[in-house]
Amino acid sequence: MAFLAKGKKADLVNVCEELGENVPPNSRVPDIKHIILESKNFNEEAVRIMLDRIIGERLEEAEAERQQLEHEAERQRLEREAEQQRFEREAEQQRREAEQQRLEREAEQRRLEREAEAEQRQIELQRLEIQRLELQAAPAATTPPGRTEEVRHKIPLAQITPKFDEKKDEMSLFLVNFERRAEMARVPREEW
Repeated sequence: MAFLAKGKKADLVNVCEELGENVPPNSRVPDIKHIILESKNFNEEAVRIMLDRIIGERLEEAEAERQQLEHEAERQRLEREAEQQRFEREAEQQRREAEQQRLEREAEQRRLEREAEAEQRQIELQRLEIQRLELQAAPAATTPPGRTEEVRHKIPLAQITPKFDEKKDEMSLFLVNFERRAEMARVPREEW
């Protein structure tokens, strides 16, 4: 009866139940084998087929359970990956939004700086225009006729020269502005 050796204790207990035999709960495998062999319903071929079927069912159940566990593990892995991807997408979206806000703040700051510089230039031009008008009016009243040219360009050249930032400004525009201011202040070209 070597074929009984391939079954586990639970398989042998199931064979006993199908044969109509009662198995005490604390029985060991040799005791269960003895119960099977001594059963009045024992037929070696029938018991062999029965044991093979019971072992096959147990193995199928174990395989089904293993596959179910694998499917569950795969489902959980896919859920974790989906959650990770969602988290990464949200983090990327937040990073893009933060970058967009930073760029908008920088653009607004540059716009305000340009407006402030333009306003400062406008104030400077108005001040220079006022000085020019004062100088035009002053020579006729205070200087003799031969000295009017000297008085017209008493504005220091550094005062009418616009500030040049080589990172922001263009040289050609700077020179055009300088020429205009120098001409408005009537500074002779020899002194440029």
